[in-house]
Amino acid sequence: MKKIFAMLLVCAAVLTFTSCDKEGNVADSAEAIEISKTIEMTQGKVDYLMKQADYMYKSGDFQEVVNVTQYILTHIDSNSEEASKLLDKAKAEILKKVEEGLEKVSTDYFN
Repeated sequence: MKKIFAMLLVCAAVLTFTSCDKEGNVADSAEAIEISKTIEMTQGKVDYLMKQADYMYKSGDFQEVVNVTQYILTHIDSNSEEASKLLDKAKAEILKKVEEGLEKVSTDYFN
């Protein structure tokens, strides 16, 4: 019972002192990673970070997704297929934006 109470207290403190939205999503990868360090179980850390990375992806924050998924693969679970797939998707989106920017610059500059 004391462990459950302590966990609830930690969760309440984390939610109080972070910039979470109403669904519990954080503002950036650094904050998500710091919060994940308070989670004891490896799979719980991965699940939490993947939820955050999915939210960041849907928000268009592709560099933040790269940061979170690389952290998962480097520090928590190097075999996470879910993190690897999302990392590849985020990198593809970043590359797409770079290509679109280059195309616009070349069109604006050479026309």
